[in-house]
Amino acid sequence: MVQAVKRPRSRKCLTSAEAWERVECVARRLSTTQRLGDRDSKQVSAAFSLLNHPSESTGQHKYRQFLDLVRQKCGLQAVRLCAVALGQNKVRDMKTAHRKALISKLSEEQHRTLINNQSFPSLPGDTEAVALLEERLSKDNHAGESENRRISPTSEGIIRQLSSEHGGVDIASASTYRMNLEPELFHDDGIREQTLNYREIQSSCFLNIAASDQDPIDHRESLAFEGQTEPIPNCRAYQDLTKPHAQDDSQENTDITNTQEIFEHASIDGIAAVFKGLICGAIRTTSVFVNGITRSMASVTTVFPPWGAVDCLLSLDICETNVEALAMALFNATVKWVKESLHIGFARGTSLTIPNSEVTLKGVHDEAIAQVFGSEIQQAIKQSRIRIQEMEKGKLMTECVSMIITEKGAIISLSLGLVQGLEIQKKLYT
Repeated sequence: MVQAVKRPRSRKCLTSAEAWERVECVARRLSTTQRLGDRDSKQVSAAFSLLNHPSESTGQHKYRQFLDLVRQKCGLQAVRLCAVALGQNKVRDMKTAHRKALISKLSEEQHRTLINNQSFPSLPGDTEAVALLEERLSKDNHAGESENRRISPTSEGIIRQLSSEHGGVDIASASTYRMNLEPELFHDDGIREQTLNYREIQSSCFLNIAASDQDPIDHRESLAFEGQTEPIPNCRAYQDLTKPHAQDDSQENTDITNTQEIFEHASIDGIAAVFKGLICGAIRTTSVFVNGITRSMASVTTVFPPWGAVDCLLSLDICETNVEALAMALFNATVKWVKESLHIGFARGTSLTIPNSEVTLKGVHDEAIAQVFGSEIQQAIKQSRIRIQEMEKGKLMTECVSMIITEKGAIISLSLGLVQGLEIQKKLYT
């Protein structure tokens, strides 16, 4: 009698949506319990140890690359969350495109309090591990500054072309984060340039509740942030070290530099210069300590992502008292919190009740954009790559405007064209 051979069960690879759900779930758990379990502690320690030391196996190499990109784009808190929620095995088994989409999602959500939670529990050796990592990065940065950084011929050609077409705008300043070629992540899985996104339920507008990879457009959600009173610079630059990225056999290795600039706390005069519609007066203000003086600034964040479909993302922190009016003007929807549940009603009579959760509304007509934000924002949205793709497909409503509704107010995010975004950024932060 021939004995049956037992075969090991194959691991189920996580999708980007499933991985993101795990990250969110862990973030909520840690925010509530304020403690790391034994397994959590081991996961975090292993992650920092891997970042501080060369990887030995292929699986460790993939995990280290992933953690390093998460650190560069989202910070150390996101590294800790990914370590607890996923760990080496799950990250290693994920497909290239799913890892890529997860990093993109983390980058979009990095300013949410849920993700960037300063009360995140730490380990006794955490401080030493972070200090060692920062020391290594400082040495790498110092070594990198002494080398000549190269921009690919393709990128230089695009910069020259845009500079000639838009003489009044400093296109060269944008070249660092938009004109470089997009790096290939973890090339050895054999999947390239696949875009994965989150399913949206359409009912007069779109509600980001479930997850899927059906829509070919890379939808970006807002950057939520808390008001602060400590000294903060108006602009933060996150720069990846120049590294050669492996390509196909038909391509040569190219040095790619990615820089993400984040501008925070717009001036009140800048808000008045850019916005002309109903949004005026709805944006939350915060006290910022600058050069020994406390100033009232508008809670507006502008981000130029280094890669992906969004050229410029403008996020507005909306006061709670203005949420209902803006939801009606933009999405023709009524919103109301009843205890801990959010009730959303649409013009045709459909209603949704969402307990204990944030919700994202998308899908806005061009006329509503002009009415709420003014003509300059309307034109800037029309020039965004996402809107151009939508118009080519005949979509009348754009998803370049989204609104995350929370118990404390809302975050409205606007996807703008690069050139127009640069012009608006100059007005807002000067």
